[in-house]
Amino acid sequence: MSTASLSALASLPGVYTLAMPRAGGEKCPLVLDSPHSGAELPPDFAYVCQEADLRASADTGVDRLIAQAPECGATVLLADVARAYLDLNRALDDLDPALCADAPPWPVHPTKRTQFGLGLIHTRAGGQTIYAAPLPAHTIARRVTAYYAPYHACLQALVAAQRDAFGQALHLNIHAMPSMTIEGKLLPDIVIGDLDGTA
Repeated sequence: MSTASLSALASLPGVYTLAMPRAGGEKCPLVLDSPHSGAELPPDFAYVCQEADLRASADTGVDRLIAQAPECGATVLLADVARAYLDLNRALDDLDPALCADAPPWPVHPTKRTQFGLGLIHTRAGGQTIYAAPLPAHTIARRVTAYYAPYHACLQALVAAQRDAFGQALHLNIHAMPSMTIEGKLLPDIVIGDLDGTA
């Protein structure tokens, strides 16, 4: 992607917020994204659980943690939409078939996260069921088209632009982690993920 086409990228309110280094300022090949810090609950989100339970799954504060990165030359992509509505950090096929009122809109391969209600579309929050009934396939597909597709298109464009400009790109996917285990054991302050041993 050329610098000109990169400059055409902009925030998409309700979906994502994009912050890039200022023109003429320092730049580096670093792209930070936070897919779980969004707080927007779209109007069609017909949940039956408590709103507080939905919000508890967010990586609250991560957006503020990386907000100053553009001043150091990095690019920042922040999800606006709440993770419980559509998890932008899941594969499209990580979907619970039981959530679908009819045939899923595409082939699915649920992971362990889906079994715990934390797949592409969450089914549980705070131990409670999010939906009173399964969702029509067109509802699931519409969420992907409106939120997932543009977020990932922007992220891919940002990484491609850094490769074009610097010959390389460094992408950090930023999350919040619990400070301690259920048993009360303290966990590290910083956890470097390796995509389940594949990165």
